[in-house]
Amino acid sequence: MVEAIANETARAEKYQAFLARGEVSLKHYQETGIAYAAADVHAFIRAKLRGENPPQPLPTQLK
Repeated sequence: MVEAIANETARAEKYQAFLARGEVSLKHYQETGIAYAAADVHAFIRAKLRGENPPQPLPTQLK
């Protein structure tokens, strides 16, 4: 039982950290308008999954 509580606590802490990183990212985008085009990110991920070593997508000014 104690292990289950510890596991759930760790999971909840990781989730809260994930949300906090998202909030920081959103604030940065709202302040700068700099983001990554979804199509570029998707192409990057697909290439990585194929075992390729693609260049990282470049940020763009969306606002």
